[in-house]
Parts: sequence; structure tokens; C-alpha cells
Amino acid sequence: MKRELGLLHATMLGIGGAIQAGVFVMLGYAASLAGTAVIAALIICGVVNLFTMLSYAELGSAIPKAGGEYTFTKAAYGGFVSFLTGWFEWISNMFFAALSSVGFAYIISYIVPLNVPLTAILTIIVFSVVNIRGVEEVGRSQTLMVGALLAILVAFILNGLIIPSTETLQLSSPGGPLGVIQATAYVFVVYLGTEAIAVAQAEVKNPSKTIPRAILLSAIVLLIIYPLIAYVMFRIIPPEAISGQSSPLIYVAQLYMGDIGKFALVIAGTIAALSSVNTSIMAQSRVAYALSRDGYFPKALLRIHHRFSTPHVAVVVGSVFTAVLAATGVINFVGYATDFGFIIGFALVNLSHETSQRETTLG
Repeated sequence: MKRELGLLHATMLGIGGAIQAGVFVMLGYAASLAGTAVIAALIICGVVNLFTMLSYAELGSAIPKAGGEYTFTKAAYGGFVSFLTGWFEWISNMFFAALSSVGFAYIISYIVPLNVPLTAILTIIVFSVVNIRGVEEVGRSQTLMVGALLAILVAFILNGLIIPSTETLQLSSPGGPLGVIQATAYVFVVYLGTEAIAVAQAEVKNPSKTIPRAILLSAIVLLIIYPLIAYVMFRIIPPEAISGQSSPLIYVAQLYMGDIGKFALVIAGTIAALSSVNTSIMAQSRVAYALSRDGYFPKALLRIHHRFSTPHVAVVVGSVFTAVLAATGVINFVGYATDFGFIIGFALVNLSHETSQRETTLG
């Protein structure tokens, strides 16, 4: 595979992989669990993600090979532990692509009635073709989409901050500390996706410098932007008013910005969902490629397209499984399943980093 991703493309890959449909459709249910303390839950998730990304940054710089978490644990432990990590990573990226495609369908259904599962499946097919055409194509499309997405979200935040508020926003959770913990577990998925930079690290230029910079830039942007989005939402409307909305973010934008705000956030949500589908399909194929390379998956997944230099068989196989998951159309189930798999992977990456640090010290 070719090294074609520079710092800008790699950073946009991480941000675009994380800012997905979840933040547009999941905050309503999170607010029913923790009220305005969802802001605190998002900060907790962001800090945990940032510390974990420090491990990704160092390991990605030291071991810039395809496979991400799987490659790291293979270097640290080998054998069953690395296979288990790769399996969870592969499954989680497929769940993540399914979550994003279903979220995209729900966002579009906010203004146009449609069949959610069918729309999600068609979305997966389109971006499977994009991924087969090459990582440079993925990086270019990500940069354009994420640039537009960030511009809309920043405009949403700035407009929300200047609107006069009659009451001082206070953090409170109807479920107490347990509600905050539940919301933290639920919304953690909105930070997932940054690690896609590590999964694609075999295709990053000057990996020893580009990988850690791109990973940390992505994590910091997310830690700033997510709590601000929730803060703006709760300045405008109480948490109980958004708990039943299919897309709370679009609902709030329509309240204080009218139809312009509604359509701007629909566009932003669409871009967010599509960019994360794009990233996660790419990520699952690279993990499958790495597992095939080491004999855990069939060798057929190692095939590289003669024209586009991409693991096209791995892309297609993973996309078929992803389409089956997306056909359920159930956002909460897919969200929790995605969280579970990625948290296992995060834990094993942090343990791998600790092991490598200890071996370096003893050496």
C-alpha cells in the first residue's frame, strides 16, 4: 500500500471518523439519563480518549504498520491477545460504520420520509466503492467533508453563545452520579474514530511525526467541540425537551435559527455520518488485511487491487457484514455494541503501551 496521507488528510481522517451521526442523534437519550450533566459526561469521555490517544500516538509512531490496535498488541503480547484485539477492532469498526449509516438515515428522515435500513445499506455500498478506489480518494473526500462540517458546527456554537439567556446554566442529573456514569458509557461512542489514523498508518507519509501530531490534534479538537455543543443546546432548551427528539441538535438549531439552522445542521449531520462511514469502512478493511497477513483470516483478504492499491476483497467482505448490521436500523443497540468493542481495544492498547515502556526501561 502507498503512503499518500499527509498531516492535513490524516487529521481530517481522525476528526471525521469521530464526529459522526451519534452526536446528532444520541444526546437526547443521554439527556434523559444525566440532564445537563451530559456536559460533564462528554468532558470525562474526552479526557479518557485524550489519554488513550497518547498511547496510540507513541505506538503508531514506533510501529507504523497496517492494523492499528492489532499491530500494537501483536508487538507487545503476540498470540491470542493480539488476535482478540484484532477481532474486537474489526467487529467494532463494522458496528461503527453501521451506526453512522443508520444515523445518516435518521438525520435525512428528519426532513424527507424514507426507509431507514435501506438508506443505510445504500450508504455503505457507495462508500465501499470510494474505499476501493484508494486511500488518497478517502483522504481527499474526508478533508472536504470535515472542513465543511467544522465550519457549520463552529457557526452553531458561536450563534448559540451570543444568544441572551435568562437563566444561569447549572449541571444537574436527575439520576444523580449513576445517571452521569450511564450517560458517560452511552456517549463515549462519539469520541470513537480518531484511532482510524493508526489503522491507516501504513499509508501515512513521514509516520514518526505525522501520526502522533494528527492523533493528538484530532483528540483535542473533539474535547473542545463536543462539550461546547452540549452547552449551547442546554442554554437554549432544557434537557427534558430534547429527550424524545430523533435529532436533538437539529431540533435546537431550528428553534433559534429557524429553517436556515435546521437545513445547516441537516447538512452537517449528513457530512458527519458520511465521513465516519467512509473512515470506518477503511479501518475495518485494514484490520482484516492485517489479520489475514498473519494467518488469522483467509489469505484472500490480502489481495490488493492492481489499479488502486487497496485491499478490495477485505473492503467488500466487511461491507457485507456491515450492511447486515445496518439493516436492523436500531441506533441504541448498535451504539452500545460499538462502545463495548472499542473500549476493549482501548484497554489493550494502553496495556500494550505500558508493556513496551517497561521493556524499554528494563532493556
